[in-house]
Amino acid sequence: MFRIGKFLRATVTLALLLASLSATAARCYVKPDNVATGDGSSWSLPMPLVNALANTNCNEVWVAQGIYQAEPGTSFFIRSGLKLYGGFLGVAGTEGD
Repeated sequence: MFRIGKFLRATVTLALLLASLSATAARCYVKPDNVATGDGSSWSLPMPLVNALANTNCNEVWVAQGIYQAEPGTSFFIRSGLKLYGGFLGVAGTEGD
């Protein structure tokens, strides 16, 4: 019985840890800098691309169609593990477009 209790406690702890990791995963929405002034939580509140790439809470970055240019003398850095999707119309309801 004691071993089952330890196993159950370890299983519950692991499940809670995995749930907390997936809860922090975020999709960030991006539009060209001249129209992006939000927090990236939706197409209606997009953030600039450079902000989304630097934000470690953004695990997926969805990029609306447009022209994206880094500041002169700099470049965009895409960190390992980041999922970057592009070519969206950038309006609500077009997630699969």
